[in-house]
Parts: sequence; C-alpha cells; structure tokens
Amino acid sequence: MTGVLSAQVLRVEQSFGGMECASCADFVKNKLEKNPGVASVQIDAQKGVVTVDLKPDGGVKPQLIRDWVQQSGYQIKETTLTVRGTVEMDRGVMSLNMGGANKLILLDHDFLLREQVRRKVELTGKLEKAKLGEASVEVLGVKTSKPAK
Repeated sequence: MTGVLSAQVLRVEQSFGGMECASCADFVKNKLEKNPGVASVQIDAQKGVVTVDLKPDGGVKPQLIRDWVQQSGYQIKETTLTVRGTVEMDRGVMSLNMGGANKLILLDHDFLLREQVRRKVELTGKLEKAKLGEASVEVLGVKTSKPAK
C-alpha cells in the first residue's frame, strides 16, 4: 500500500441550547443543507441536537458544523462524531489521519481499539479539545468501534 489514507467524518451530532421554535429549526436546517458536502440534516429541537450526515470526501469539517449552528445564535454544547479510517499508533498514541498533518487523537478508555491498529474501523465518540504540550489538539473519546465496510 502506498500513500496515507485519510479518515472521513461520516456524521456530526451537535448538541445546542436555545432553539425554541420549529421555524428556527427550519432556518438552521436550510442553512446546513446548502453546503454541497452535506448529505442530510435532522434537527430535534426538543432534545437540542442537530445531526448532519456528510457526503464522502465532501470537505466539511466538524468545526464548520459547530460554527454554523453557533452563528445562527445557538449555544454550543457537546459534539459527537462518527468517523471511518485506519487506526495509527505513534509513540503510544492512537490516532486517525485526517489529511495532511492533521491527526485526530483517539482516547480509548475501554480498550476498544487495542487490536484495531492498522485496521479500518468506524468509530463514534465525543469530540474534545486538549493540550498536547503547547499545542491544542482535537481528541475523540471513543465510545463505540466496529470494523469498517
């Protein structure tokens, strides 16, 4: 195998607060659906969650979803990602290559990934910011793992 394969973000679930009407939900949904990298959008205003399924290689980063919801006037809460890629291990740190020098560091508290290094998997977990030395990095706290198709 030559070259490095990049991971793909399949789904972003963004929790938010402050949406109280159906027309507000429609406004945010329409705004998100206009992006060519977005496959579908579902909003549950009662639970305060927008679920965005992304097109393969659509180029939409989770931070964009977060920004769009926040720019629409809603308080941002937790972000959950579903990603597909090959687990890499470097100096004891597991990660997914997100393209170029970008890595998504994986936290695996339940040891779901210990036998998945160099294998293609689909992971779901909570996205968080963390400090790695002086750098700020994105970390995925892995909750579920399954072999990717």
